[in-house]
Amino acid sequence: MSGPTRGLMVRWGLWGGSVAVLALWIPPLYFPSLDGRWATYFSQLIVLLSVSLGVRAIVQRRGQDTFRVRVSVGACLAAWHAGLVALALYVLYAWLRPGLLASRALLHRAPAGVSGERLVTLHPASAQSLDPTFQAFEGGVMVFFMALLLVGYLAFRQRLLARLQRR
Repeated sequence: MSGPTRGLMVRWGLWGGSVAVLALWIPPLYFPSLDGRWATYFSQLIVLLSVSLGVRAIVQRRGQDTFRVRVSVGACLAAWHAGLVALALYVLYAWLRPGLLASRALLHRAPAGVSGERLVTLHPASAQSLDPTFQAFEGGVMVFFMALLLVGYLAFRQRLLARLQRR
């Protein structure tokens, strides 16, 4: 990719990822009574919108509108966003709100009166739900996978529309 296209891609990746990070951090930090799941979903929505708008802007700027270009640009943007979101989730779970994962696990999985340590012995999968590294990796992979699905769909849709217009 050329220099201006690469710069535009980095800009879209950083801006979209930064807005997603803010949407991820602000609600759990300023509203500690909430468990923050809706902030995660809102952040994922921001990533999906940013990736689709970024692909459109970069393809229009570049002047080439092929399936391969759309998918490659979308994959790069999805990787930028997924990396930023994974890093933000790790910082949130490990440093900013270290008890957030435990409170979520107790709220959604534990019978009444069970501590966090006892929950891990009751539910072996709960150890993963309490690990900030695993949760950050899982969140980043989820964002990357969802963005790739959206990019693939939009690129395929554009290809079909181009074929229909040629007829």
